[in-house]
Amino acid sequence: MAENKKMILVVGPTGSGKTTSLRNLDKATTAYIDFDRKAIKAFRDMDKFREWVKIDFVDHLIPGLNGLESDPDCSTIVIDTLSFALDMFVSQKIDTAADTRAAWGDYKRWYKELIHLAKSSSKSYIFLTHEKSIYNESAMETKTCAYAQGSIAGMIEADFAVVAYTHKYVGSDGMPAFGMLVGPTKDTIALSAKSPMGMFESPLIEDNDVMTLIEAADSY
Repeated sequence: MAENKKMILVVGPTGSGKTTSLRNLDKATTAYIDFDRKAIKAFRDMDKFREWVKIDFVDHLIPGLNGLESDPDCSTIVIDTLSFALDMFVSQKIDTAADTRAAWGDYKRWYKELIHLAKSSSKSYIFLTHEKSIYNESAMETKTCAYAQGSIAGMIEADFAVVAYTHKYVGSDGMPAFGMLVGPTKDTIALSAKSPMGMFESPLIEDNDVMTLIEAADSY
């Protein structure tokens, strides 16, 4: 089975436009998995998603996704955020474990099971996540990557063809604007943004619209 090319990671700090980037998705065919348990909608018709599932227990995620996989009218699944899902596993499964070493092994296996499910799917999978800066002592440099704890820290990007960073910049009108970085520039070399060569004309997308990423991946 070919791996899912419409599996996208959107990285950025709180308030940088990660959830807002979902605004142009087809709400009738999109399931939104909410680990952040948002109290306020990020955009007006956010409550029109086919499913808006608020997760309280990490054990519910993979069975829930398997259920969505059998829904022929669901074409896109959003997980907001992967970082909160990983932290929920740590707080519910590792911090309370008698054998924490074994629990960290379970954490890595659970993550790999989640990624395998998404890679094997015919649906679009959008993972939103927060960022983390990691200092490499041997290289004497700081790298910004997708947030994770444990042995998968700094390794998340390897599972995605497209890693987009939300990006604030000054627009042509002099006002703050929100875009996305899908590759490195001379000013953002420390970010782990990436995409296949030729998928995008420029590493900077001037509008933070995840549909741009899905359409580019679909046609690549």
